[in-house]
Amino acid sequence: MLPRSISLDKRTIDYLLTLPTVVKRVSSNGEKIYYTSEFREYVIARYESGDSPSVIFRDRGIGPEIIGYKRVERCIARWCQCKETLTTAERRQKRIARIEREIASLRRQEAELKRLQQDPEADR
Repeated sequence: MLPRSISLDKRTIDYLLTLPTVVKRVSSNGEKIYYTSEFREYVIARYESGDSPSVIFRDRGIGPEIIGYKRVERCIARWCQCKETLTTAERRQKRIARIEREIASLRRQEAELKRLQQDPEADR
């Protein structure tokens, strides 16, 4: 049985980490590359304008000869498929807004309970 993905060697990992506008980090075992959101958006825009995936990645210093054609191909497929999904920052902002609404609701409930405890006749 073949491994799920081929690990990158130390030299390649060290090289990738010199590209901070492209690569956020590489997994400790060298199997996964975590790309910046700016790079993903750049790739999608160029791909949609008709550029080849290999050319796009090569222009940023990580062509298929460095990371493998399959990685380039899968990145394009995955990013284009989920380009409509929210970015991490957008998801975080939505979660914060939802939590803030819940807190406000709980504060209103707390105030109402305190009011009822002070004046038990008020609800009748």
